[in-house]
Amino acid sequence: MNIAIQQLLYDTLVQSGELNQLLASFTYSNGDAVPCVFNDLPQTDDESVYPCVVIDAITSNQNDTDTTNGFDATVMIHTWSISPSNVIVSNIQDVIYSLLHRKKGGNISGISCELSEILRDPDGISRHGVQRFRIFYEKVN
Repeated sequence: MNIAIQQLLYDTLVQSGELNQLLASFTYSNGDAVPCVFNDLPQTDDESVYPCVVIDAITSNQNDTDTTNGFDATVMIHTWSISPSNVIVSNIQDVIYSLLHRKKGGNISGISCELSEILRDPDGISRHGVQRFRIFYEKVN
């Protein structure tokens, strides 16, 4: 189920026009451009991938009831910007919050934001935003 949740999060983020306006875009060799939403932070000196979002690993726990199979999961979503200000990261986090917090649909019975913070990286310039979301999943039998 973690792959399905990862795909749901990715699709939700990349399909948001509001978020796309705030993120850099990555262009594939075939010319297709996509917003910079990744599973891992690119290991590159190319600053054109910033600002970007990284959907980190998902941790899940069994959360069955007497009548329903399910689990809850947490996911960390990181936002990266090369800017001396928190404004860019804060704006991106606000959009991500509005897209995911209290979202329901399919087998997802709810998503809630548990944590949001912005950190200054050791380079003194980059900003790193961290958001933790809890996802409640109930398997439809």
